[in-house]
Amino acid sequence: TPPCQAIKGRFGRMVNIKLSNVGDYESDIPAVTRTTRRSRLRLVRAAQSIDREGALEAGELGFYARIFVRATLPHRDPRKGSFERQNGSYRLSLTATSSAGLPFGRFSRLLLAWICTEAVRTKSPDLVLGRNLSSFMESLGLVPTGGPRGTIACLRDQARRLFGTSIASSFEYPHGTREEGFRIVEPSREALPFAPGESGDRRLTLTPECFASITTRPVPIDLRVLRALRSPLAIDVYLWTTWRLFRLRQPVQIPWRPLARQFGSDYGRLRAFRAHFREAIGAVLVVYPALRVSLTSSGLQLRPSSTHVSRLGRRP
Repeated sequence: TPPCQAIKGRFGRMVNIKLSNVGDYESDIPAVTRTTRRSRLRLVRAAQSIDREGALEAGELGFYARIFVRATLPHRDPRKGSFERQNGSYRLSLTATSSAGLPFGRFSRLLLAWICTEAVRTKSPDLVLGRNLSSFMESLGLVPTGGPRGTIACLRDQARRLFGTSIASSFEYPHGTREEGFRIVEPSREALPFAPGESGDRRLTLTPECFASITTRPVPIDLRVLRALRSPLAIDVYLWTTWRLFRLRQPVQIPWRPLARQFGSDYGRLRAFRAHFREAIGAVLVVYPALRVSLTSSGLQLRPSSTHVSRLGRRP
């Protein structure tokens, strides 16, 4: 039975997670995050699974494209045709090319994780989604539900948005700018291919530019974490800390305003972003207790830590 693990709560308190007894979770992690009872249970169960077995051994090793880790998709619907996030000299720009709008939220991130993982795993831009939408959604950790606000409608909406968006990333250097741009799929295949009456395995073919971009040095991740986290900001924080810690050799201090430009330009006031960011860190620490991070009045300090997923997918 794994021992109790102590993690730092969102207000700097030490909170004990009793991984040996899921039933104790309610009294153990109320200070970590103000999530629902079901979400807290999901986090603790994911932490139990991760503590027992690494991502590779559990068949849960995934990958995520670095261009969406350095700067991220919107968390809420921006309700406009373009969107930008900036991280130092790096800039991510999204432009909607259809009336569907821009991708946002948790479902778009789960789709990107599946696309990147399958592209890396198969080494092919031709991806097999499966024989039906229900099984595909289950692979994303989603329970298929109908209705205009159900998960099926939400996934289809985010797929249309993601596949109908032009993506551009750029680095500004003293000697010039390096840019790349692509669409996920060709414009003629924007809809998620699960139309009524279709038979056989459904496929999704990535554009050559997309395939090259997302398979170039992707970030190894644990898919159990993405399925357990409900906040898109928490997902982004997990992806970013996992990526940074692969190369971090000494502590780094990041002020709040650059963090807000990178993660939360759609939160309005800096105070609101700080509150949401603390919530996200608390949730991530439940499933990644080895993460050494401190939040202060001036910003975030990230210290060298064990990477959540090793380069071979095993827990260090």
